[in-house]
Amino acid sequence: MRTTFIACFVLALCFGACTDPSTVSGKLLQSELLPADVVTSPVNISDLNYWVEQGQFFVTGVCVNGSAGWQQLWLKAAFSDAAGKPLTIKGATGVVVPVFSNAMPPQGRSAFFAGWPLEAFSGIPATVQISNAGAKAVAAGPILLVEQVSGVKMAVPKEPGAPATEEIAWQISATINNLLPQTAQHPHLELLLYGTDQKLWFSAALNPEDEQFKQLIAMDKNGPISPGETRNVGVYAFYERMPQALKDVKIGRVDLLAFDRR
Repeated sequence: MRTTFIACFVLALCFGACTDPSTVSGKLLQSELLPADVVTSPVNISDLNYWVEQGQFFVTGVCVNGSAGWQQLWLKAAFSDAAGKPLTIKGATGVVVPVFSNAMPPQGRSAFFAGWPLEAFSGIPATVQISNAGAKAVAAGPILLVEQVSGVKMAVPKEPGAPATEEIAWQISATINNLLPQTAQHPHLELLLYGTDQKLWFSAALNPEDEQFKQLIAMDKNGPISPGETRNVGVYAFYERMPQALKDVKIGRVDLLAFDRR
């Protein structure tokens, strides 16, 4: 069973297989992600963390919709070296990074995770600045509130007969509550893993309808979430495909977000 969970927990195929900056379009890489009618919009970024690992520069964080309306948001990542000199990436001034949710309510939160090869940069990136790249108004929809989030460590013996001391995963449980009188047709989860150093080291979007996540996510009921419905959910987070930094410091705190995928 452990092998099956590890195979499924490719973490949305994110870590080690992130954004491929192979083309430049305009001043920003990935600018083709932006619709022609996007506008600027206020966003707040929290829990921002970035680091170099496996020859790539990784970044993750949480975006808060600072506007008064429902929106789909895209972020811009711009990079600097240790001396504060701006860097280009494949000749572009920055890169577009989507957040996981494509329909965020006012003050709603959604995470992001991306990475790029070091050879794509004009220097050695040391810092990243995250700002709004564009926003598009979307219709209001269901709001899924995640409550009672808790996690417990899963450990195994390092050798037969020994105490279970080797931490291999966390088992996370929570309750999803559909607050508004609208059905969430395609509920998705966002998994956020913080280290014992309080830094966010990993985030991923999980689709319960996707076969690769069926043994990773356990719900007491599948399918759409009706208005006013409460649903229990469990998620397994194995260290096998986690960033090395998180393996080193270990998971200290977990969080789950939820949204209805449009």
